[in-house]
Amino acid sequence: MKLDILDIDKYRRMVGIVYLGGRNINLEMVKEGYAEAYIEYLKDPYKKDFLKAEREARLLKKGIWSLSEYERPRDFRKRLKVRGAE
Repeated sequence: MKLDILDIDKYRRMVGIVYLGGRNINLEMVKEGYAEAYIEYLKDPYKKDFLKAEREARLLKKGIWSLSEYERPRDFRKRLKVRGAE
């Protein structure tokens, strides 16, 4: 197993790419629709592949993209902030 740390977020969490047996597990999850490409942390050389994988998964309605009620995490957090401000 290998881990490439890409960044540390504002909460001091490591953001990285996980490899297992030479496979990019993060990318495989996005391709299968089990995760979305988190564009805030995507940088070259990863960005292009992740955005393409998400676009294809969405077009094929794989995983989360097949759910009519799916709400993107950032939209969920925004909704909670708005509700908390009321």
